[in-house]
Amino acid sequence: MYYRRKIILSLLQLFDNELEKLAFQKLLFLFSQRKQKPAYEFVPFQYGCYSFSAQADVLTMCQQQLLQDKDHKIYKLDRTNYIDTLKVDDMKMLLELKQVYGKMQTQALVKHTYIHYPYY
Repeated sequence: MYYRRKIILSLLQLFDNELEKLAFQKLLFLFSQRKQKPAYEFVPFQYGCYSFSAQADVLTMCQQQLLQDKDHKIYKLDRTNYIDTLKVDDMKMLLELKQVYGKMQTQALVKHTYIHYPYY
């Protein structure tokens, strides 16, 4: 499995195995902004930053029955603990991400990215 897909699975795992699609894109974007060499590139789109390659990976993992894309949410179906398979720095960044943004509603995340990353 590609390492970048383990990041997606770990992100979902940290957020109780489900995220709204918009929140997922924003959180993955915020994670990527902290990386020197991000696994995913983002472009400006309808609701701010969006990664077509991350969406392609989500669709692939849905076909592999690791994820489910339903009702504007993404669900992690696989019970594997992917957080433990990450590099230590990535694990720390994801845990910080959860601590800082974990209680934000989706609209607050969208607003946050609009304010702090106006290009997107």
